Amino acid sequence: MDTMITLIIGAMLPLFMITILMGFAGVAMIYLSHRQVMAKIAAESAKLKRDAAAVAARKSAVAQKRTAPRTRKKPARKKSRTSALRSHEDLAHCAAGLSALAEIMDSLGGDWHLSGGTALGVAREGDFLPWGKSVRIAVKAEQFATLWPDLISAAQDAGFEIQTLRISAQEHAAKIVLQRDRQKFEIVFWTLDGDHRVHDIYRRPAQFFDTTEQRVLRGRSYPFPAPLEDYLDAVYSNWRIPAPNASADSYLNPAHVLHPEVTPEASAPAASPDMQTTPEPPEPPEPPAAQETPR
Repeated sequence: MDTMITLIIGAMLPLFMITILMGFAGVAMIYLSHRQVMAKIAAESAKLKRDAAAVAARKSAVAQKRTAPRTRKKPARKKSRTSALRSHEDLAHCAAGLSALAEIMDSLGGDWHLSGGTALGVAREGDFLPWGKSVRIAVKAEQFATLWPDLISAAQDAGFEIQTLRISAQEHAAKIVLQRDRQKFEIVFWTLDGDHRVHDIYRRPAQFFDTTEQRVLRGRSYPFPAPLEDYLDAVYSNWRIPAPNASADSYLNPAHVLHPEVTPEASAPAASPDMQTTPEPPEPPEPPAAQETPR
């Protein structure tokens, strides 16, 4: 009997030991798994804290930037007119465009001449003024109604773009502005008023619209007011001295140019280029129009 018990105990003892070892192994595995989970949780928590700190730092920087005093930038200095001189290519385009317009005006029978800074440049420099902004053509206002539809159509056929078609209810500010090759050409219509002709708030002696003389500009002859020097004396204070940086108003002769009786309210706004298809000029409302900028 004792031998039987001893054999049974001897057989069960290894199983008992194996069971205990397996229990210890299971506890160890549970412990290690717990450590791994806790480490992962700690890493995720640290990452969340870092992200939160970065967001807070960005918000703080934005808040400081909004509350920081702003310093005004110094206004850019205005460029003088001498810094905007027209290139040789620009002047060549002016000559080509003017030649094309002269052919159109002559073919339509227009009574016209070159005026303003274009006339001044020919008399003093023998050429266009390099700091000029446009080529100026003067026409009697009584020709506007019959001239402008064919003029616009022919100008578009010659490659000009219609920038402005301004019709005056009282014929004091009729004007057509064309552009070709980045050069501007202004056709200004002047209304007879006694012994002067007026446009917007400007006036010029009517005698210079009745008699013209031919002067050569870049190899072609064009009509100019006659006598040209007398015309320039009437328009400008001292046209013989170049003043590229002077304002237009300071360079004019107010005794012969300004016309206070005519107000800008007589002018109408620019019309659409499509108006060349209209048989008769419409009667537009009379809002204030921008004053002409003489040279």
